[in-house]
Amino acid sequence: MWNIIKIILIVLVVLIVVALALVIFTSKANKIKHKSNPINFKSKTDSTNNALLVYQPGRTSYAKDISMSIGENLSELGYDVLMNTAGDYLTNDLNNYDVIVFASPIYAGMHSEVIREYIQSIQKWGNGKVIFYCIGANSSTEEFNGVKEIFEKNKLDGLYKIHAKEDNEQIKKTLLQSIK
Repeated sequence: MWNIIKIILIVLVVLIVVALALVIFTSKANKIKHKSNPINFKSKTDSTNNALLVYQPGRTSYAKDISMSIGENLSELGYDVLMNTAGDYLTNDLNNYDVIVFASPIYAGMHSEVIREYIQSIQKWGNGKVIFYCIGANSSTEEFNGVKEIFEKNKLDGLYKIHAKEDNEQIKKTLLQSIK
């Protein structure tokens, strides 16, 4: 009997250690500061609207893929889009943008600290719509509280969740809803 209890305890300890290691490993993805990597999407119309899309890459390509889809859809809707990772190389004056989009992967219920730091550094928000997308594997929205906290003193026009099962058409529909 004692041997069975020892085995169960060892298995429990191993599972706890693995779970903690996984949480620590994934949550660090939102703290990594990336180099500037601007990607431009030209408007597919004659419009002169501008959009800034700030994203944080995750442990997989999913967050970047979703951000690319948002950028492409914005260009189809008539926006010249500058997409880049968050960092001090980005402007803190957003007066020239009609739409400002933040896209962050969610790990352990938390959004990107790097995006949070960039948002806190913004000095001029201008009149553009400000939208925040939480990108995650499930439909839980517990991370919305942390995002709302960042924007307590700043403008936030929309807060949305994009999860792994959404395709480009669903992302486009959410985007259309968010920029109206």
